[in-house]
Amino acid sequence: MFKELFTEAVTTIYMKKNAKGSSHCQDLSSKEQEAVLDALYQNKKSDSELLNFLYGVKEKEKYSDTIVIVFSGLMFSLYAASGKLRLGAGGVLSECKLVKNVDIMKLSNELRNAKVK
Repeated sequence: MFKELFTEAVTTIYMKKNAKGSSHCQDLSSKEQEAVLDALYQNKKSDSELLNFLYGVKEKEKYSDTIVIVFSGLMFSLYAASGKLRLGAGGVLSECKLVKNVDIMKLSNELRNAKVK
């Protein structure tokens, strides 16, 4: 299934509860976090699982639900630890050194219209 994800041409958000194989790669800055959260709130395709993710971030749960994002040929996780957004990589996801090069502001623009599966 994960190989299929790399063929996505459109930015896609996959709802994966308890996603495994991802390790902490990068913390988002306050500005980046605000842009990403705004984009996710504005996503017209939001479903209850995405809203649960956002609730976990807002309530500063120890660890929020995890979502997997396919963007610019990379696949990485997005989750929050005590309210701070992080990118995860490794395992079945893209390598951390590649994920660290993601343009977060461009990603936030894409997340507004991303498909949610």
